[in-house]
Amino acid sequence: MSVQKKRGSTSANNSPWFKFWGSDFKSATVGWTLAEKGGYMELLIASWEADGLPADTERVFLIHGGIDKVWKCLESKFPIAADGRRRNPRQERIRIEMIETAERKSGQAKRAADRRWDADSNAGAYASASQNDMREQCGTHAMLDARCQMLDAETLNTELKHTLNGVAVEPECDRKRKPASSISDQDCERVWCLFPRKVGKKKAFALIRKVATEIAYSEEYDQDEPSAGIEVLCERVRLFAKECQLKDPQYIAHPCTWLNGGRYLDPIQVTETH
Repeated sequence: MSVQKKRGSTSANNSPWFKFWGSDFKSATVGWTLAEKGGYMELLIASWEADGLPADTERVFLIHGGIDKVWKCLESKFPIAADGRRRNPRQERIRIEMIETAERKSGQAKRAADRRWDADSNAGAYASASQNDMREQCGTHAMLDARCQMLDAETLNTELKHTLNGVAVEPECDRKRKPASSISDQDCERVWCLFPRKVGKKKAFALIRKVATEIAYSEEYDQDEPSAGIEVLCERVRLFAKECQLKDPQYIAHPCTWLNGGRYLDPIQVTETH
């Protein structure tokens, strides 16, 4: 392969390293003096860095002092190539291999980038086509907006309060969803005082309000006010406290644990003491 075809590529020409086989170098320089071996190494390095050596031997001698003294032994290692520069044949084969490898990897990276670009472009085209299909199905933007407004109006109508003789009244389902905040701290305190083990008061108050409201609006009681559930809850906590009279305090559930677990719905069996 001609080295001249690869001179335009710099991926290997500018590389700070090249492949070197120590055993081959040693066998090729058997019987050489240390100066001849050192000169050979200096010229290999210079040839790699400068993309070959100058054909003029006087300029070659300037590369390192003493090259002229061993040049007779080294001249055959750097013959003049077709481009007019002295080159080591094996070194140039290595250079060409490195250039071809770099170009092959560059081509692979470019093809991979092109595939990603095509994939992204196709995805964009598909999304654009999907939007166009949607517009064709829904008509113009104005028609689409009108349809959305109609849907919103239908949804809103289901949420509006009923009217009776022109006077707005709440639907039955809304009337039974009073906020739990209507239960006062005093009501929560009544329940809290009944618990046999008092831990986590602040969180317990929030749970008392929630549970009392659920009890009041349950099908079993169907009360109009959440505070009505306080009376039921007080009774359930009294029974729970009575059940715990014979228990070790460390095994008695905290108020939050008892409320979160729905224990107020459990059947309570109280053991009579004699």
